[in-house]
Amino acid sequence: MKEFKSDFQSVLNSLSALTQKTDRMIKQLEKLDKAQAAKKPKAKAVKKAVAKKPTKGSASDTVLAIIKRSRKGVDIVALRKKTGFEGRKIGDIIYSLKKQGKIKGLGKGVYVKACATNIEKLKADFFQYTVRTWLWFIVEGEGESTSPHG
Repeated sequence: MKEFKSDFQSVLNSLSALTQKTDRMIKQLEKLDKAQAAKKPKAKAVKKAVAKKPTKGSASDTVLAIIKRSRKGVDIVALRKKTGFEGRKIGDIIYSLKKQGKIKGLGKGVYVKACATNIEKLKADFFQYTVRTWLWFIVEGEGESTSPHG
């Protein structure tokens, strides 16, 4: 029994020594964790990239795109169906587009893109420039150094 008691005592001593070593190791690990946490900033939560919906543009851009795609022109009824806008809104948009020179009216309620209008305006401007130049040559003569445009 004395042998058992001495063996049991040695096992207890060994266990207490292991417990002390384990406690020291835990304290050292805690110090390391604190040191690393202080050095390393917290990682930000990574957000998934949300797919952006394509923008449709303004209402006048939508109406202008529909008119540009049409070769023969578009009437107000077709614009209402394609855009879903009410009559007053379409009327206001058409008015502003006509003022900007982007569209022109073919007949009552039928609209087309105004590329021909821009060409006609360029032709008219060129014609006026040519006429002014010829009139200047006729009236002032070729010897003068003054410009007819200015």
